[in-house]
Amino acid sequence: MSSLELPLRVLQLIDTPGPGGAETVFVQLTERLQARGDHVLPVVATDRSWAADALSDRGIGAIVLPTTGRKLDWRWLWRLVRIVRRERIQIIHAHLYAPAVYGAIAATLTRVAALATIHGEVDLEKQGRTRGFKLLALRVGLNTVVCVSESLREAVARRLSFEPARTAVVWNGVDVEALQAGVRGALRSELSVGEHALLIGSIGNVRPAKDYPTFVRACRLMLAHHPDTYFVIAGDCDNELGRAVRQLSHELGMSDRIVFLGFRADVANVLADLDVLVVSSTSEGFSIAAVQALAAGVPVVATRSGGPEEIIDPGVNGLLVPHSNPRAIAEAVSSLLADPQMRRMMAAAGPETVRTRFSTDAMVQGYVTLYRAMLA
Repeated sequence: MSSLELPLRVLQLIDTPGPGGAETVFVQLTERLQARGDHVLPVVATDRSWAADALSDRGIGAIVLPTTGRKLDWRWLWRLVRIVRRERIQIIHAHLYAPAVYGAIAATLTRVAALATIHGEVDLEKQGRTRGFKLLALRVGLNTVVCVSESLREAVARRLSFEPARTAVVWNGVDVEALQAGVRGALRSELSVGEHALLIGSIGNVRPAKDYPTFVRACRLMLAHHPDTYFVIAGDCDNELGRAVRQLSHELGMSDRIVFLGFRADVANVLADLDVLVVSSTSEGFSIAAVQALAAGVPVVATRSGGPEEIIDPGVNGLLVPHSNPRAIAEAVSSLLADPQMRRMMAAAGPETVRTRFSTDAMVQGYVTLYRAMLA
């Protein structure tokens, strides 16, 4: 057996509490690589971690190694270096910008290969006074910067001045069968919404880039034309912005029509009862929510915000509209609500889109190919 056929020894690194798209990929990749027989060591650099809990639920232990929160925690870095050497790690795979910097420095000190996945443009905004040093660390220590969409790859090349030859795109993946296993009627029963009422939803934590105020305003416009319509937002909303979005819903007289579900682990059950999913973001590195909806056979109306343009085939599995435009969203959703045949056609096309382009297997194979190329 050649060295390139031996099991891989990969350290995955992330530093966010989650949940979210990056954390989901972190968990998926750890689980699938271990199932392949590779040695994967997940390291979480925060003391409260959805990813660590999710891995524990799957019988996989993660090293929880919180940083002090300093600009650059050198003592923490040396602990990471010792782990890399002790575990004979071949590849450091960091997720998001700050872990990418730590991973790049650790790779330089230990002379192992390293790559970092950037999951959204918000990663690129966290620069500060040490921007020059961080960029130098990334350029010296990383073999490859992976982006989750072509639009994000262009942003990385432009904003980080990273040469295109050292960038790659690996789309995030989802499990089609798991997302099609949702229990239809469960969410409607929970909300006391009738079987014949229309249910529109949005999935994702309440953050500025998700632009939920635009979604709420679009909901108000939709209701004028489709009075038997209800709306849900599934995602962590326990923050200042979440409270502001709730207040806006109240001010628009929508408190009895928009339900804030909070974070839901049963995304398949949520999707099983939706007629349309809306992505109202101003910026999306990818959009796992959109891909999850397609896998579940739910038509998607998404804004042109980066990632969705690579996922949605307009008129086939969904519709694309300008961002920051409540009326455009409302009109697109209304056109689908008024055309059940179009919704059925899109529902049939969605799963095939995901199986051919955005499956978990395709994502894992994409990363394995990069790992092997770096070791070669």
